[in-house]
Amino acid sequence: MCSYFINIKTMMAAASAVIILGSCMRGENVYDDQAYYKNQAQLYAQSWVEKFGAIDPEQDWSMASQVTASISATASGNGAKAMLYSDNPFTTEASLLAELKLSKATTITFDAPKGLTQLYAIINDGTYNVSQGFYNINNSRVDITGSPVAKAKAALRTRSGSCPVTIGNKIDLGYYKDSVYHDAVYETSWDGKTYVRWGNNSTIAYYVKMENGKYYISTDNSTWSVGTFDNPWYNELYYNGQQTGIVAETDGSGLLSVGNDTDTWGTTKYIAKHKVSDAWTETFPYCTMYELNGVESSEGQSWKQGVGYEMYGPGKFFGEYVKYWTGDKPSLPGYDINKIEKGASITTTSQGPLTLSYVYGATQIVNAFGYFYWVDGQDKSKAPRYVLIKDARPDANIHKGSWTGATVGNMELAVWSNYEAIKNDKDREPYDYEIIQGNTPMQKYVNAYNQLFVGTDYKMAYFGKDYDQSATYDFPANVHVEFFIINTGSASNPNYKTNLGNFNYGDPELNKEMMHYSMRMEYNPNHGAVKGATWIHNDVQYIGFEDGGYDEDLNDIVFVLDGNVDKTDIIEVPSEEPVVEPTSWIIACEDLGSTDDYDFNDIVFSVTHNAGETTATIRPLAAGGVLEAHIYYYETDLGEIHELLGQTKKEDGTYPMINTGAGPTGTASPITITVPADFTLSQGMGNLGIQVVDKESTVRIWGAQTGTAPQMLLLEGNWKWPKERVSIQTAYSHFPNWNSDANNTEWTKTPSSGSLW
Repeated sequence: MCSYFINIKTMMAAASAVIILGSCMRGENVYDDQAYYKNQAQLYAQSWVEKFGAIDPEQDWSMASQVTASISATASGNGAKAMLYSDNPFTTEASLLAELKLSKATTITFDAPKGLTQLYAIINDGTYNVSQGFYNINNSRVDITGSPVAKAKAALRTRSGSCPVTIGNKIDLGYYKDSVYHDAVYETSWDGKTYVRWGNNSTIAYYVKMENGKYYISTDNSTWSVGTFDNPWYNELYYNGQQTGIVAETDGSGLLSVGNDTDTWGTTKYIAKHKVSDAWTETFPYCTMYELNGVESSEGQSWKQGVGYEMYGPGKFFGEYVKYWTGDKPSLPGYDINKIEKGASITTTSQGPLTLSYVYGATQIVNAFGYFYWVDGQDKSKAPRYVLIKDARPDANIHKGSWTGATVGNMELAVWSNYEAIKNDKDREPYDYEIIQGNTPMQKYVNAYNQLFVGTDYKMAYFGKDYDQSATYDFPANVHVEFFIINTGSASNPNYKTNLGNFNYGDPELNKEMMHYSMRMEYNPNHGAVKGATWIHNDVQYIGFEDGGYDEDLNDIVFVLDGNVDKTDIIEVPSEEPVVEPTSWIIACEDLGSTDDYDFNDIVFSVTHNAGETTATIRPLAAGGVLEAHIYYYETDLGEIHELLGQTKKEDGTYPMINTGAGPTGTASPITITVPADFTLSQGMGNLGIQVVDKESTVRIWGAQTGTAPQMLLLEGNWKWPKERVSIQTAYSHFPNWNSDANNTEWTKTPSSGSLW
């Protein structure tokens, strides 16, 4: 027996609706000759035009389109494959568009979001990602045979624009001079030898010298005892079994470096290899510093938990408390520690803006962060220093989920408990892994691989070669840029007049001049002075800094650098294959063509399919209708949606509304269906439909014919459906724009607050 179907077609010229009769075949909605259904169909079509306007004749109510990719076999052999994503899967909420094995040059056709102009491709040889980056989509085709291109949005994010930044008042750094002079090491010569004493102008604590590779300590410069160390980490000398508060090192020539380590390590340690004079302190390379006014900050780079784990997780290269100079850092292909020991300095290669996007941090210290620049032929020690960020803590710069979301706690990003379990859980549900409960604050929201974090962008200002011009965001080519961190103690009232241990440069050589030396027993002039480093991960350049602690993990503050800079001799941290779900789509339906709500939540289900595979996954999500409703694939009944979501029929023959705010909530197990290898949702919504039972009648609904009023919409998998009785236009005010223009797909990005389930 033929079921009864509804088909609605809008006559655009007349802006009126007519009823299209059809036979009982897939792809057409037909209805019986009952007056009710005839009238209902006509009212639905007519009301649609009155409410949303005339329908684009090319509108197929699908946000999917087919794209064909041509892929060169740049990798082959066992395990070689190509993975195509909607965006960078390491930094955004991207989805997997297609995945295929590589043995030779090949092509593949897949569903992609309408309006997608680029995709991100990764070519993997079975072990490493040998090629990755963005490729342009032109006329529904993309050629993945050449070099990747720049991300289209990058130019928008880093555009120069007008620059409101001005140079503020000069910062008084006089306390630096006093602290250097009064708390430094002094040299004294007698008996033809050089001895070093630690103290200040009025008090002599100990005399220290080194002879024949041993340290000697004296209180009177006549009776000497061999100094011993209690702990190689602190290098603290003991005198006759008593703590001295002295740390000592040597450069190998017999000249000592000593420091004072009481209970405030890192704040009262002052070291020098020569006598400090007033003249020297006047030329010390940080004595000209300014705060910047009008610094712009904006939404910055996003990144995923999984990417963070690859760099900052336990045992990873820049993991918490993993010290680069002790051998703790794991070996990398082609890794050369000398590249790290060059510090964090950059040189521009062409004109353009420089943007620092604060993306990661693990510190509770209130740091001010700044930069300075010079060109060849200039003395960089005389270049003015500019404070760019007054509060460079994580909880002032990194947000959860979106830039308007809550900020992270200062040390929360250093907690990675249960990450591997989440990452390796292949059976996890794509809609419920965002929040995993745990025992620590971090675990409550960040255990999932795809948890998103969004940083803050800071654009750097250029004041001309001689620092006397109005600010611009355009840096010329061949400009050298250095960075610094100061522990100021307060963001609202920063104390720039702090001690030397709270001042760190990205340049190791400047740190040596500032008397920052290694805390190791055997002194190495390269170790201990490195407070910043730069590296590349997934084609993105990072700059990480140490803020004065003694672990030197170089992750206290981390930026993504966006700009045209020299990347020669920068280490590359290898990436793992991203854990990304295949592209998911949502089909949202109106069951009987009601004209009073248009909420498109009566039947809602998702469809997930990886191009080339012969299975697809259906997941019921919501049932805002009360009538019996079945999901169909061709003529196969996949189940009644309310019952799939865990509810049973009531005595009056209806069902409760589920997951729309007007009834209970529920979840459903995924349904796997067999599909052809060329399965696509962009045409006819994949031959998926619904069947609604109303008293004695049965209504089967498929995707609407092009240019007609729809009862089914095919939307991207992250789409949120309206609450019960909330019109789709109320939930998404720009929905009529899509109605009148099939290519205007931006309407889903501006939902109304509080209107969505």
